[in-house]
Amino acid sequence: MKRQGQALAEQGKLQQANALFEKLSRQHSNDADIWFMRGTICGSLGQMNECVSHLGTTLALQEDHPGALFNLGIAYLKLEQPRNAVECLLSLLRLEPQHRDAHLSLVQAYSDLSQPGDALHHLEELVQMYPNEVQYLFDSAQIRLHTGDPNTAIAELKRVLALKPSHREALKLMGDACKNIGDTLQAATHYNHALKLTTDDAQICREIGLAFKSMQMFDHAIHSLGKALKIDPGQKNIHYHLASLGVGAVPDKAPNDYVTKLFDYFSDDFEEKLLGQLEYKTPLALNTLLRKHLAGNHALDILDLGCGTGLCGPVLRDIASRLTGVDLSPRMLDKAREKAVYDELLVGDITQHLFPPDRVFELIIAADVFVYIGDLTSVFETSQRLLEPAGRFVFSTESAHDSTQDYVLQNTGRYQHSQGYLTALAGQFGFTIEEIIETEIRKNQGKAIIGNLALLTKK
Repeated sequence: MKRQGQALAEQGKLQQANALFEKLSRQHSNDADIWFMRGTICGSLGQMNECVSHLGTTLALQEDHPGALFNLGIAYLKLEQPRNAVECLLSLLRLEPQHRDAHLSLVQAYSDLSQPGDALHHLEELVQMYPNEVQYLFDSAQIRLHTGDPNTAIAELKRVLALKPSHREALKLMGDACKNIGDTLQAATHYNHALKLTTDDAQICREIGLAFKSMQMFDHAIHSLGKALKIDPGQKNIHYHLASLGVGAVPDKAPNDYVTKLFDYFSDDFEEKLLGQLEYKTPLALNTLLRKHLAGNHALDILDLGCGTGLCGPVLRDIASRLTGVDLSPRMLDKAREKAVYDELLVGDITQHLFPPDRVFELIIAADVFVYIGDLTSVFETSQRLLEPAGRFVFSTESAHDSTQDYVLQNTGRYQHSQGYLTALAGQFGFTIEEIIETEIRKNQGKAIIGNLALLTKK
């Protein structure tokens, strides 16, 4: 009868097979293979709880049953219980160390658990067993790039492309990896190769455009970004990049998802690049400006708008009774959290209503935040609402070369603001200007970037 049940299952007659094995399990309750077939068939029928129960009975009868360990691991994955899946699949690998599907399923389980290092370990095992299997090399390169190892990712992608030169996704990922290490020319080259394999990939066209933009090949950038926009007209990010090159209307601000992805992407080495390569000085400069106008000891309720990795936190902690940070990028906030100087960290747009109506602060600081916002009306309105009377608002902007315009969007994708615009907004929203000064706030490609440092007080 077991053979009859197996034949029914192989023919796709699962309900009949299930009924037969149910009958057999009552007659032969100690037969592990019967319970295994019941569990396997229930899994095929989508009856996952029954599947887990029957495979558990199988393992109670025969703890080293390879099929039951594997199928139970798969059932747990389908039930979104990756930790249980890992336990089963690792037990299977102790019996059969080269079980390909067990390694593959562990890659999925560890990915679900956000444990990329463990997922990578099993991909490495698969690559060692199957060195010419393109998919394993590609998946490994993806994880390495996303976990901050672009050079090893590039090495693996070279192997992928040697085996399959027309692997479009590998060409795209190679472009991403080259961009990550600052090799813009190679990034553009690989994106172009990928584009030759398709005619309607807006993402590739956008990346080619951005690569040309970073190389200051603006005409080529406009062409590629325009092509991306033609393929996908709804992409606000492309409108934004084109506007920074003088094509189309200038938006009021950078799109939130662009800012989030940008800073999530750079979060791991953000401070190293900002403080080292760019000689970023704004938090210290704003702190110096603020303390010129503070007398005596203070314990202020402070809001750090766009706090990023928390560079303002340590310089303000000694005058803060409570320090709250807000930022669009969750990964930047993770870095800020590591500093252990903030009392509260919130993910959100700085102009959103993140606080109850009666919540007020004594000081609001925004360092190098408004370079991603052109129209500062909503920012000033929010700050005016959140500050108590006589509360201070200290912030930086990049200085606009053209003082006749309120703000301009540069080809760097950053906004500049005129002092006249800041003065007008201060008057409109009931702030007294304590001081606005122009000074160097950082460098870009060795050149000084001049900015405005402003200290305002709410009337």
